[in-house]
Amino acid sequence: MSIQIMNAVWSNGPQDLPARMLLLAIADNANERGEAFPSIAVLGQKACLSKSSVIRTMRRLSVEGWLTVKPRAAAMDGYGRSRGNLYCISLVKL
Repeated sequence: MSIQIMNAVWSNGPQDLPARMLLLAIADNANERGEAFPSIAVLGQKACLSKSSVIRTMRRLSVEGWLTVKPRAAAMDGYGRSRGNLYCISLVKL
């Protein structure tokens, strides 16, 4: 968890409530470089958003430059599960 990034989101983050809550949820899982890889389900639970709202809001955050979504290695984790995405919060925009 990066308290510094969370504080920056509170101070300078998006004004739209779902976008701000989602960015805070990602920041709650982020390292000091703004990188995190929580699941959509975890983000939805933390931000009080449905899965479809998380995906829609994440797209908007990406288009607006708040967030970069990078697919992690296409390889499975050995149990047949995808490794998910890496989310990178734009520290410059904050």
